[in-house]
Amino acid sequence: MEIEKEMSGGSRRRFLPMAGILLLGTLLRFFRLDQQSFWADEVTSIWKVDGLHGPIFDNLIHTFHGPLHMAILGLWGRLGGFGEIWTRSLSVITGLVGIWLIYLLARRLAGERIAQLSALLMAVAPFHIWYSQEVRNYAQLITLSILSMILLLRILDRGGIPNWIAFLLTSGALLLSNLAGAFLIAAQGIYLLIRKPKLALRIILVIIVILVLLIPWIKNFDIGWRPDMVGKEGAVRNINFHPLALVYTFSVYGIGDTVGPARDEMNRGLSADMFIPWLPYFAIAGAIVAFLFLRGLLSRRGKDEGLGFFLLWLLLPMIITAGLAILNVKAYNVRYVSVGYPAFLILMAAGLSALRLRLRILFLVGILACTAVSLSGFYFNSRYWKPDARQAAASLAERAEEGDLLLVYSIEEPFRHYYAGAGEVGGLNWANPTHAVFEDYMEAWEADFDRVWLVDYRAWYADPQALTKKAFAERWREVETLDFIGIEVRLFENPNRITGEE
Repeated sequence: MEIEKEMSGGSRRRFLPMAGILLLGTLLRFFRLDQQSFWADEVTSIWKVDGLHGPIFDNLIHTFHGPLHMAILGLWGRLGGFGEIWTRSLSVITGLVGIWLIYLLARRLAGERIAQLSALLMAVAPFHIWYSQEVRNYAQLITLSILSMILLLRILDRGGIPNWIAFLLTSGALLLSNLAGAFLIAAQGIYLLIRKPKLALRIILVIIVILVLLIPWIKNFDIGWRPDMVGKEGAVRNINFHPLALVYTFSVYGIGDTVGPARDEMNRGLSADMFIPWLPYFAIAGAIVAFLFLRGLLSRRGKDEGLGFFLLWLLLPMIITAGLAILNVKAYNVRYVSVGYPAFLILMAAGLSALRLRLRILFLVGILACTAVSLSGFYFNSRYWKPDARQAAASLAERAEEGDLLLVYSIEEPFRHYYAGAGEVGGLNWANPTHAVFEDYMEAWEADFDRVWLVDYRAWYADPQALTKKAFAERWREVETLDFIGIEVRLFENPNRITGEE
């Protein structure tokens, strides 16, 4: 009915630009969809629903990583398999629905022009394209967060039991997609408490109903965290949160993160010098994003859904996630706060809309140019790609022999997913030479294998000082090194077994 209304009479002229925006979004999301191999989180999602790694229902009920997304993924995989293009196309479609929904949401909040600009910004956004090309639940999380806001505004406008029921179902789906959906529900509840306290009581009842309905799932999942983990002991990362992460969030929202130092490079060792070659770009892009965002904020003064509405929607997820990171529940990551991402896009669009025509065109060209630079890195610069487990596994399947050990550290899932060779694949189980059990491992390998292929897949994550490589180099003979995108492989021979010495 909504689409038919859009197509009727004079509305047809408003629909045609959206058709072009959706076409652009489709092309950008399907372009080179299979260029990168699956990353660990993608493989984990597939393994839980492919029926080869335990009962599917048990996998879904015990995960806190979006059982709804995984259930849909399982059905999707039954239709077309679990290859890169087909599996990722589910997120593509979900992302495209999000573009249409942000148009509807922004039109209700701010009018036709801002609605079209919001949709355009999302269609070309590197951040949104990245998660629209990944087998994870974040495209679904963003799309459902937009739908949830549409329904909340309908409740504010006219109430009605059907809208409340739809909001209840959407909120439940939001939580089942990713627990970060709770941040949006919290923002909605606070906003209603401030604006319409009577409605806030109803949303509290909705939350209670949702929690009751989700008890079978909630009581079974384990997030792997305990109260005694508060503090630095056993931290998820060396640094779980830094205040500059908030600035970084706005940067990623605005221009993506496939410009400048790659994430892996920053994780290995962050320094100001890494950004010096990119300072002109970041200065220009940062000025454009900051100006449009602030201009958009100012344009919301005095509106029904004004400054407080957007700041609460955008900032509360960041504040809660930062607090959880400080408590060592989860390291801060931009994707965990993405329920607030639509608010950022609408504010950027509002900033553009508030400018005179020539300035609007100038700034729109500027932001599109910045995103084009980021997208060129995303599509064509392997520096920013996921580690190429597919190519590494294919190469070692040809080179490794029966009786070889392929020792993968620290992340094993992608290599195991792709490898189909004769050698035995093993892992370190997060142990490095600082763990007492490592010596037992080493003695077993020395007794059982003539050759070990040491596969470095993001080893900095578990072994930042490369102690495992050093341990092998001291006791085994290094024969050759192979390099793939994001992965280094070293072949070691056992001198005792090769020479026949005891």
